Amino acid sequence: MSSSISSLEQFQISSMYSESQSLFGTTSSNTIMQSMEEALSPSTLYNAATAATTANNTNIQSSTDQLNALVQFSSYANSLYQSANQLTGNSSNLNGGNSVNSDSINNFVNSYNNMINFANQNGEYLNTSVASDLSNSYNNISSNLQSIGITQNSDGTLSMDQNTLNNALQNSPSTVQSAFNGFDGLAVTAGSIAQNITQSSLSSFASQPTSSTLSLGTTSFELYNNYAQLQQDNEWASLLNTFV
Repeated sequence: MSSSISSLEQFQISSMYSESQSLFGTTSSNTIMQSMEEALSPSTLYNAATAATTANNTNIQSSTDQLNALVQFSSYANSLYQSANQLTGNSSNLNGGNSVNSDSINNFVNSYNNMINFANQNGEYLNTSVASDLSNSYNNISSNLQSIGITQNSDGTLSMDQNTLNNALQNSPSTVQSAFNGFDGLAVTAGSIAQNITQSSLSSFASQPTSSTLSLGTTSFELYNNYAQLQQDNEWASLLNTFV
């Protein structure tokens, strides 16, 4: 064992060596012990501690970003829910009841698109099933919606031909009503999806961490944490202080 290693470090290596013998056998443990001796240099431990701290800060920032995204997502959902209610008559508005007109439809389409766009732009943090559910809510009644000038884009957002919509509102208001308020109407189904989001735990709509995020800094954490356990006496605390 290297003479440059302190008694405390020798005790640590011996303890780890004993554990590794029971797990990996003597031959493998000799190699492991040599690696541990080499690892117990100030620069190695300092770099490991720095990498662990950086990884931890990165994970904290990622969690904060995800929380912010989920809060904004819920806000967009609430806007969609309110605009859907205006079309279905489940909320009060300036006209005192449901109001299927050009303004309320525009408001609904804008809220719908804001929701889709935000979900598309924050797939790192959000469960993509919501965007798929909204897309399916359009597909369920697409022919009716297309007949009044509302079509779906490749990214799931909606486009609206104002002239076609105005003509439908004037000459075929029942078709417009059915497109939004009828069985599988877009305002009914999309509003239900949005309501579910506003009434559920935010974590229900969070994406799962990627494998790269989970593995970030794992080796450094393990190395640093193994040695950090020995901060129980002054000698080890003093040793750590020399790394800075």
